[in-house]
Amino acid sequence: MHRLIWLGLICLITLNNQLFASGLEKRAQVYLNLSGIDVGAADGLVGPKTRRGMLRAFEALESKAPDKIDSSTIDALKQNYFQNMAALWSGSPHLSKTVTVADARHLLERSGIGASANDIANIVGRTRADAVLEVLSGYSQNLSVALPSFIFLQPAEYWIRWDYDEFDRQAFRVERDREIAELKLWWVRQMIQTDQSQNERLILFWTNHFPTAYSAIDEESLAIAKQHLMFRTFGFGNFREMVKQLIRDPAMLNYLDGNDSRKGAPNENLARELMELFVLGEGNYDEFAVKEAARALTGNTVNRLKGLQFRFAPWRHDPNNKTLFGNRGRFDGDDLVDILFQQDAASLFLTKKMWRTYVSEYILDDAEIARIANAFRASDYEIPVLIAELFSSPIFWDESTRGTIVKSPVDLVIGTIRASGFLPIDWQRIPNIMANLGQNIFEPPNVAGWPGGDAWVSPANLLNRTQFLISFFNTQGDGISTLAIEDPEALLKRNDTIIVRYGAEDFRGPPVFRVKLHAQRTGTNSYKAVWQSPSALALGGHDSELFGRLQESDIPWRLAQFEIDPRLEYDKVTVEFTNDNCCGPGGSDGGDRNFFVDWVKVGKQLYLAQDGRQISNCQNNNQNPGHLYCQGSLIMTDGVSTARDIGSPLDIKEDQLVVERVAFEGGDEYDPLNDWNNLTIGLLNVRHNEYEQPALEIELVARRRGEILMEISEVNCATDCLLGGWPKSSDTWDDGSRAIKISLGPREEWLHKQQYLNLTEKDRQLVSALWMSVPDFVEQMQGGRSFKNRNGEAILSSWAPVIERLNNRLPKSRFASKTPLNPLLVAKDPSKRVEGMMAMAMSAVKAAAPWPTGKSPIETTAAWQSVTERMLGGYDIADYILALSPVVQISSAPPEMLITDPVFHLK
Repeated sequence: MHRLIWLGLICLITLNNQLFASGLEKRAQVYLNLSGIDVGAADGLVGPKTRRGMLRAFEALESKAPDKIDSSTIDALKQNYFQNMAALWSGSPHLSKTVTVADARHLLERSGIGASANDIANIVGRTRADAVLEVLSGYSQNLSVALPSFIFLQPAEYWIRWDYDEFDRQAFRVERDREIAELKLWWVRQMIQTDQSQNERLILFWTNHFPTAYSAIDEESLAIAKQHLMFRTFGFGNFREMVKQLIRDPAMLNYLDGNDSRKGAPNENLARELMELFVLGEGNYDEFAVKEAARALTGNTVNRLKGLQFRFAPWRHDPNNKTLFGNRGRFDGDDLVDILFQQDAASLFLTKKMWRTYVSEYILDDAEIARIANAFRASDYEIPVLIAELFSSPIFWDESTRGTIVKSPVDLVIGTIRASGFLPIDWQRIPNIMANLGQNIFEPPNVAGWPGGDAWVSPANLLNRTQFLISFFNTQGDGISTLAIEDPEALLKRNDTIIVRYGAEDFRGPPVFRVKLHAQRTGTNSYKAVWQSPSALALGGHDSELFGRLQESDIPWRLAQFEIDPRLEYDKVTVEFTNDNCCGPGGSDGGDRNFFVDWVKVGKQLYLAQDGRQISNCQNNNQNPGHLYCQGSLIMTDGVSTARDIGSPLDIKEDQLVVERVAFEGGDEYDPLNDWNNLTIGLLNVRHNEYEQPALEIELVARRRGEILMEISEVNCATDCLLGGWPKSSDTWDDGSRAIKISLGPREEWLHKQQYLNLTEKDRQLVSALWMSVPDFVEQMQGGRSFKNRNGEAILSSWAPVIERLNNRLPKSRFASKTPLNPLLVAKDPSKRVEGMMAMAMSAVKAAAPWPTGKSPIETTAAWQSVTERMLGGYDIADYILALSPVVQISSAPPEMLITDPVFHLK
């Protein structure tokens, strides 16, 4: 299952495959040399010495050497390197020692997140060299929890959302907030459940080394997910190659404004942070280098039509000579990265940062750090080599470095769950708990990331951390069955239940809510109640009195379930919030009781809160249905069937063109002296016979000599632009993408005529339908926000003579014979809405409770102590829990008391 999950997500990450492949041979040579097999210079040129070295390495691994070097080859050679290093380490004084409980806890907590009794028992009694080998061998791309479903669905319409009115924009934001909340909860489940937490520790490091905040990138939740998966793909590989991926990463390009950097107007943000925070460190570059680096990075952009895919736009890149650290040439982004890694500071900068993460935040041994940095550089920046050097360092194992790293909120919360095996009943609140403690995952405070260290234990944070630990076992004994969820598919299709997905902000107690069903009285507009649930407490809410208000993307969602008579007939669903309590110091912003509804499933009907109508005493009342900040009701009447068997009610005729939305995407004011005037029109969810296109931009072009063209380009289609593929006569742009220009005349160029004639019959019908709908497109696009905000009125006014010629020519053109039987239909496809709603609801009910370290959760503190004593025998239990001797509690105290000792905040 893990392999299938990973194969699926690999398809979703935009990789520079050519770049990655070109470095594999060189990386193989590096690992062969590091393993004591001399293959000469690591230059990527595979000759007899490299081939002989491969045979020797794979003989040692007792497997057959591959005919071709690929990523699996590198994984095998890494393992061979680890085994060779372990053999050398076993002869060193500090690594030949036998692992104690304290040693095991130290290694596992530093390399991973938390340390369970089972994991500790697994390496106690072995040599430290073997224990390090065990940890290094566990790095992989495997996942224990299936990825959120939104990653695999048709990407959201990021490219056209600016055309929406405020209501639709709010609905769009709500859906993206739902996705990022789902991603946060998924990562929490993965961190809790995995049996290889060293992977999560490393991903957490990269998330903080290359920080990107969801709230700062226009709610592009998919970009955050893609970046996270990029870290998983490249995070235990070559650091230079990962940085080359980073300058192509859609989330980072958005976050640091690299997406808008172009020749003549380079943006310096990404260039500056690349040097200061990512590769070299402060003081190892100058302002001239920033300016030149920014020029090298021009042209890197993001194609939002293709689901936030990286795109290099050659016409936006500055190809002229640049001077970087004494080198002069026509450098691009990859050249810039290569030059940065030629600087001495590159290896030292990352080594120091990883030292603070894995060895000590406060004890810095300059000589040892320099030695490790040199080994890192000699390996051509292989991350596994850097980590192996850190874990095998005598300073890492020295008693003086224990207890010199302050646990982050992730360490404190996730680590305590993993160490104890106890899963709190309100586990779905964990992202919010960690945010309250100062670490909101996917929301670092700025481009420098979380500061860590003393900042984690500021007076306010320390109070909250202590309160968390004291109350950690409050729900013990509630039982694993309380956390279980029925089969999601069956649960959503059952017609005898109501399911409410809700969230809450508590204030001196939780919100209370109830659900009502109403039937319309015959012949009237009035309703009568036919069913009412008992009043229910909103569980797992965020305490706004202690922690203040939530961001919408951080609402802790839960499910409530009620049984109903499936024979009930109703017309309206109401969710009532009945016990508002406002407000804390400073008004509602200082703490308030609020109730949120995401969706309600009644029988086999699913209702979205955002489609409902809200009644309350708040001034904002119905601005954001489902967000009850005051006592009131949410009323829903527009549901969809969960049976997935409804067809599209749209009456679509053969050859009829259907689009969901038409938007003005920009253009030039028409100048009759200009040979290339363009007007771009965006079309959402295009359908024509068997043709379906989620996103399509067509460009109208008016030329000086009178010819009017419609250009369709490969970069402006979400999927394949044409059913029959690109004709041989299509244009090829500088970046290798293709385009066709379909002419309306007059004086049609021969090539344009060829491009039309070379299309298949179905594609000629499609472009004819598009051409004949242009007058309707022009009319429709004027209703969106983009037309108002992008100077649409002035631009379209200047195009009036062109539009007039276009309208006159169309009825006489060759496209008229292919006119659709019915006019353009602008309408949403209900089946897509149903599919999206069902996927959303399914994701919510599939968020099953994770099992700590993959083991069945314990239910009581007594069970934790019993398991620990059985696993660890006569060892001091404090060595298993604490990095140093306890300050307050005696060492023989039970484990639930030891976690409240101040030392527990250190590792």
